[in-house]
Amino acid sequence: MIADDQERYLRRAAKANRDRLAVAHREAVIQEAAKKAVDVRQNMERLKELRLGKQAQDARTEISKASHKPRRFKLKGR
Repeated sequence: MIADDQERYLRRAAKANRDRLAVAHREAVIQEAAKKAVDVRQNMERLKELRLGKQAQDARTEISKASHKPRRFKLKGR
């Protein structure tokens, strides 16, 4: 009977310790997840700026190509 009580006590103590550690770990996990979310949003914003810059450059290139008519060169001596 004493062994059963002691075993129950040890199990409760172990569970209380796990629960205490889980709370501390949970807070760290939540902070890490929040930091990752911020990092992802910043990276998405950076990629968006790069994409928009490339699209703007492509549009300028297309406008430039459209505004220049191809030149026809005359061959000399004919």
